[in-house]
Amino acid sequence: MKNSLNHFEKLFLDNATPERITSKQMAKKNKKNKKRVRSKKKGGFRKARSTSASISKTIQLALQYHQSGDIANAELLYKKILIQDPDNADANHLLGTIAFQAGNNDIALQLIQKAVTIQPEFAQAHASLGTVLNRLNRMDEAIESFKKSLSILPEYAEVHYNLGNTLDRIGKTNKAIACYEKALAITPDFSQAHNNLGVLLKDKGQFDEAVDHYRKAVEIRPDFIEAYNNLGIALSKLNKLDEAIACYEKALKINPGYSDAYYNLGIALEKNNRLHDAIDNFQKAVAVKPDFAQAHHDLGNILKATNQVDEAIESYRNALSIKPDFAEAYRNLSGSIKHVEHNDDISAMEALYFQDGISNEDKMHLGFGLGKAFEDLKAYDESFKFILEANHLKRQSFIYSLSEDQAVFNERKKIFAANFISHYKGAGCFDETPVFIVGMPRSGTTLIEQILASHPLVFGGGEIKALLKLVRQFTWIKSDRDSKFFIPENGVESFKQAGQAYISEIRELSKNKKHIIDKMPHNFMNIGLIKSMLPNAKLIHCLRDPMDTCFSIFKNFFHDKGHKYAYSMEELGQYYNLYSDLMEHWRSSLPGSFYEIRYEDLVSDQENQTHKLLEYCGLPWDDSCLTFFKTRRAVRTASSLQVRQPIYKDSVRLWKQYKTQLEPLWKTLNQ
Repeated sequence: MKNSLNHFEKLFLDNATPERITSKQMAKKNKKNKKRVRSKKKGGFRKARSTSASISKTIQLALQYHQSGDIANAELLYKKILIQDPDNADANHLLGTIAFQAGNNDIALQLIQKAVTIQPEFAQAHASLGTVLNRLNRMDEAIESFKKSLSILPEYAEVHYNLGNTLDRIGKTNKAIACYEKALAITPDFSQAHNNLGVLLKDKGQFDEAVDHYRKAVEIRPDFIEAYNNLGIALSKLNKLDEAIACYEKALKINPGYSDAYYNLGIALEKNNRLHDAIDNFQKAVAVKPDFAQAHHDLGNILKATNQVDEAIESYRNALSIKPDFAEAYRNLSGSIKHVEHNDDISAMEALYFQDGISNEDKMHLGFGLGKAFEDLKAYDESFKFILEANHLKRQSFIYSLSEDQAVFNERKKIFAANFISHYKGAGCFDETPVFIVGMPRSGTTLIEQILASHPLVFGGGEIKALLKLVRQFTWIKSDRDSKFFIPENGVESFKQAGQAYISEIRELSKNKKHIIDKMPHNFMNIGLIKSMLPNAKLIHCLRDPMDTCFSIFKNFFHDKGHKYAYSMEELGQYYNLYSDLMEHWRSSLPGSFYEIRYEDLVSDQENQTHKLLEYCGLPWDDSCLTFFKTRRAVRTASSLQVRQPIYKDSVRLWKQYKTQLEPLWKTLNQ
C-alpha cells in the first residue's frame, strides 16, 4: 500500500525517526549504556535499540520503506522485528505511527505507550504519544507528553510546534504563541509555525504582525496555499484589498479547487465593490464544495443586495439544508420573505429557538427572525416577545457605556462651535462632487439615496468609509478606549488636503458622474468636519418620527459593531437624544448648510418632495427618480428590499402597534 504523506503526517513521521540528539547529550543520558552514535547535521542518530545486527538492519530498511510511503512493507518488517524482540522500543513506536496514519488511534496509543514504557527517555516516542492523545481529545495528557519530550530534548522545534497546536485547541492562545515563537527561534524556516503563529496573531487583531509571518511562510514555501489564503484574510482586515485579492488568486493558481480561497476572494471583491465578480467566486466556492454552508449563506446576502431575491432565498435554503441549525441563515431568510401564514420556516425557527443547549448567539439570530415573521403576521405581542429577548441576548454579548458616546458628542459641539466655523471659513477643497446623506439608521437614508442614485448624473456609493479614515487623522488616540479629536496647527492646509484625499478616493467609484453619494448615516457626527473639508458638498439630513426610527433600529440586527446603543430601549433613547441635540447644534452653528427632509413627508407627497430634493442638489428633473424601485444597483443595508418597492406607508406610526411594550423607549425619548 502506497501513501503520500501530508504535512502533519510528515511531522509525525519526523518525530518517529530515531532521536536527533548530540553525542554529548546521549552519553550524558546513557552513562551505563555504551551505544555507538553517528553524527548528523544538528546532532547524531541513536542506533536501533537491539543487540542484534540483523534487527538493526531490518529497522533501517523498514524506515526506508516507511519514509518513501511504502507502508505495507514497512509494517511487515516492524511486525517481524517485534516477533523476534517484543520489547524493541523503535519497532513499537514506528508501528504505532503506521496505526496512527491509518486512523487506528487505539492501537497507535497502545504501541507508543509501550515504547515509552520500555525506554522512558525516548523523546520522539513521547512526542508521538502527545500527537495521538491530541487526536483523541485527551488534551491534558497530550500536553504532558509533549513537555516530557521537551524535557529530554529542549531544542525539538516540531514538538514546540505541536504543543502550540494543542494549547491553541484548548484556548490558551498566549501560551500557544510562545510555543510557536520557540519553534521558530530553533528553526527559523519552519513555514507551518509561521503560518499558525500568524493565525493566532490575526485572531488577536495584530494584523500587521500576522502579515509578516504569513509572508515568511510563503517565502519559505512558495506553494503554501493555506498561507496565501491566510495572508489574504489579514490584508483584507487591513483594508489592503488589492493585495488580498492577489494572494487569493495566487492560492487558486496553485490549486484551482481550493474552495476557501474562492470564498475569501468573494468577500474581498464584495468589500471592493466588485459585486458581480464576488458572486462569481462564491458560486465557484460552492461548486467546488457543495456542502459549504457559510458560502451558500454569504452568496445569499450578496444576491439579495443586488436584487436577486429569489436566488438569495434559494441560497439561504441551500445553507439550511446543509446545516439545519444555521440560525443566522434563518434570520436572513425571514428578512427576505413576506410571511402570510405560520409556515414550516417559522415552525423550524421556533423548534430551534426552544431547543436545549442552543447558544445565546444563535438564539439571538432566531429571535430577530421570529420577530420579523410574527410582525408580518400582525401577531405583535408574539413578535415583540422575540424582539425583546433577541436584543437582551445581543446586549449581554459586549461591554458598552453610553457615557463614552456622550463624551464624543460633547467634544464635537465644543470644537465645532460658531467661532470655529467663522475662523476656518474659506478653508478646504471646493469640489462639488460629494452628496452626504446623514441621519439615524432606519430614518430613510437608503430610500433617499435610491431616489437620487436613479438620476443619470448621480452615482450611489452606499456607506463609504473614506471619511471615517480621514476622521482618524484628526484623532489623537491615547488608548483603545480613550481618544480625542483635535485640529492641527495648520488647520487650513489640513482641511484642504483631507478634502482632496476624500475626492480622490470616491472618484475611484465613478469617474464621470456629477455627484457621488456617501450614505454613511453616522456622518451626522462629522458635519462640522465635512463643511471644513468640503464646503461645497451637499448635505442631506433625513428625519423620521423618533419612535418609528428607534423601534425600527430595535427590531433589526446590525453587523456593524458601531451600533452598540441599539440593543437597549433606554440606551437607544438616550443615544437618539444625543443625536437630536447635536443636530440642533449644527443648525445653530452652521445655519443653512444642510437640507432636511422628513420620511413622512416623502411617502405622503413623493413627487413634490423629490422635486425639492433634486433642486437642492442642482439636478434637472428626471422621471426615473419617481420609479427608483426599478433602478438596478446594489443596496447592502437592512432596507435593501424596501427600496425595491414603490413608496408605501405601512411603516408610518408602526410603533403604535407596540405602544405598551415600547413605554421605556417613549419615556426616555421624552425626558
